[in-house]
Amino acid sequence: MTKMYGNRWEIERSLSGGGQADVFVARDRQNSTSELVALKRLRNPNRHPRFKNEVAAIARLDHPNIIKLIDHSALDTTSDSPEKQYLIMPLASGGDLSKCVGRFKDNLDGTLIVAHQLASALRHAHASGVIHRDVKPQNILFAGSDNDVWLTDFGICFLRDQERHTAENEAVGPWAFIAPELEGGGHLEVTPAADIYSLGKVIYYMISGGTVLPRERLADVTYAELFSRGGRYDLLRLLLDRMVCPAQKRIQSMDDVIRELEQIQHWDRNAKLAPISDTGASKLEQLRRSILDQRHIAELNEATAIGERELELQVRTHILELLRDELKKFATTISEGGALNATVADATSPRGMYIGDYVGKSGLEVVVHNFGTQFAANHVLQLAVCQRFHVNHNSNPAVERQPIDHPIVILPAYGRRASKTTMTTQPIANFYIASPAQIVAIPEVKTALRSGLRPQQLAGRGAPPQPLYNRFLTSEWPGAATSLKSFLTQVCDAFIDILMRNKDNPFPR
Repeated sequence: MTKMYGNRWEIERSLSGGGQADVFVARDRQNSTSELVALKRLRNPNRHPRFKNEVAAIARLDHPNIIKLIDHSALDTTSDSPEKQYLIMPLASGGDLSKCVGRFKDNLDGTLIVAHQLASALRHAHASGVIHRDVKPQNILFAGSDNDVWLTDFGICFLRDQERHTAENEAVGPWAFIAPELEGGGHLEVTPAADIYSLGKVIYYMISGGTVLPRERLADVTYAELFSRGGRYDLLRLLLDRMVCPAQKRIQSMDDVIRELEQIQHWDRNAKLAPISDTGASKLEQLRRSILDQRHIAELNEATAIGERELELQVRTHILELLRDELKKFATTISEGGALNATVADATSPRGMYIGDYVGKSGLEVVVHNFGTQFAANHVLQLAVCQRFHVNHNSNPAVERQPIDHPIVILPAYGRRASKTTMTTQPIANFYIASPAQIVAIPEVKTALRSGLRPQQLAGRGAPPQPLYNRFLTSEWPGAATSLKSFLTQVCDAFIDILMRNKDNPFPR
């Protein structure tokens, strides 16, 4: 028996099915001369708010490139029966974009025609307070065999004056085309820029013949190659570069997108009218390409620098974890028997420590409390994790910078702190620890840097003791952990010798 909806719409055959709805070809039994229509039936009755959202959106929109709503089921029903929640719309005999994208491969004119229609439809929707949020090939329908399209499926659209129906932790939009700021759901401030991002992805999908552009990788050689023909392709790449990008760099208005699409469409005609020669036009293309290439290199260099900083931070964190564990063992050993009391804390002034081109960024310290009889004081062993303060990065925007394997230096120091002070930030790094168990006064940092002092110059002329330090490259971690532990043994032994020598000495030696 033929299935009927609303005592009017008779199903003829199934057309397609998705995650949220099934679509059928139907006939109007009340009008035998009418054309076939598409009936969209909701699969999940719990999505009824989305159903009402789509009806409300299409009802307020009137644009030739937005699907029309012919009929729909009652909006007040909450029945579990899917027959109670359906939409009737015109039948798109040309199918959706995902099924015919091949005909747009290297077809710039056809791509621009469709893109302009979609941008016009979205501009109308945005002006009416509707943000689609689900712009993808499957929601772009072809009315017939030509390039006339309808934008459809407003089920997860954002209506500015309506109650929000998306759960706060629910992602919206197609994973391959969704704007990054909408990922993960919960984004309350939805803007038209989200649709601009998705449209940019759709445009690339069309001109490439079905390639989905992964995130903001338009500048990668693999994806940028199709723009190598110059002319309008260069202009299209410039436009997509400002559509498929982070929100802060993205075009914010569909008016701007439409204006640039029209400039690309009419570029050949305008180029002939422009007061420049063929040579000038060729140089203009070279200039555009140079700018695009430099922008790509700058983005790569920025990503390289970010990767270096993240790796350094990760390695520093692991180093501090190892140092903390080892120093806690050392402090516990010192405190055994009750004669001495030692604790471990974050370093109070690691930035006051430097060696050559390296300055302290973070560190830890072991404090031996109220040590000594005649001149009671806290004796402190401080270990600073240092990095170079001067690195020659390649600043030429036209040259790709190679990753730098940054060195890390562990620098120990000895100092005293008044035992009754409450100043937790009081500097204590007064002396470098040199081998064997010697201390070398640390000069004031600005004076030392200004005079170009190096480690071997810190103790005066002749044959000064060499400050102890442990140096390795970021890439050598965690392999360098073994040598670091051995170095710590040397430092802790030296610190004990210094304590013995300075127990009752008011002037460290």
